[in-house]
Amino acid sequence: MATVAPAAKELTLHRPLHAQQLEFGYVPFQYSDSAPCTIPAEDRARAERLFDEIRQKQTDGRPSVTFLVGSCRINLLVEKLVASVFSCRPFDPPDRKWPVPFYLLYRPHDPDLPSCFGGRKPPPSCARPALPGIYYRSGNQHWTCCPNSEGGDTGVVIVTFQEASQALEVALFGFSSASTAAVGNYFLKHADEFWPPNAELTGRQVAVYICQFTWTTTAAEPTCSVVLLPKEILNPPPPPHDSWPDATRLSTAGAKTRKA
Repeated sequence: MATVAPAAKELTLHRPLHAQQLEFGYVPFQYSDSAPCTIPAEDRARAERLFDEIRQKQTDGRPSVTFLVGSCRINLLVEKLVASVFSCRPFDPPDRKWPVPFYLLYRPHDPDLPSCFGGRKPPPSCARPALPGIYYRSGNQHWTCCPNSEGGDTGVVIVTFQEASQALEVALFGFSSASTAAVGNYFLKHADEFWPPNAELTGRQVAVYICQFTWTTTAAEPTCSVVLLPKEILNPPPPPHDSWPDATRLSTAGAKTRKA
């Protein structure tokens, strides 16, 4: 959290000029480290209430911008946002037909927090062995793995926009706290790379970006490759069979590289 906090502060300070009111929210929660790991019902209920309040404020006729910082491992509101956008149940592990096009494969020592897009098991239909990191669908039958390593890490940016209410939502998170800070800082410097949305889901315009960072000993800041997930990946047609064949494709075709 100490690493993520500066990025969250910078995002709020760089809010759009038309914003008349600034609010900052913190959503604490506890979890049991037993197997399976659980989140208390009251913490889930608080996250659901706060998320509903955010969405309700978007109907008051004034433009709004919401930043959600941190992955499902530290921010229950991001879990709620992802579940809302991809029409699945929050805190519920995915099955073979699960719609979220990205996945956090936890490390063995990470808390196995229940999530609709993360866990200690590999993503559905992904070939084993699988490395901890962030995965994203590069086709109905293929996954791309972005492993967590000493010199590289990955972040995700989710943008939603509801034109009728002029409500913009931006969720930023990384596999690690360092990559969450990196994706937040990169977003501030290159916000134009994360617009416009390219799909429509649940009545909102949506875009999902995968940001891969590489740290070197000679550069002060990491380099970043940004991949925009295609519309067909965000809202794919039903698979031809009941299950997908095992396949993991380690590629970043179509990525564009730019120094942060």
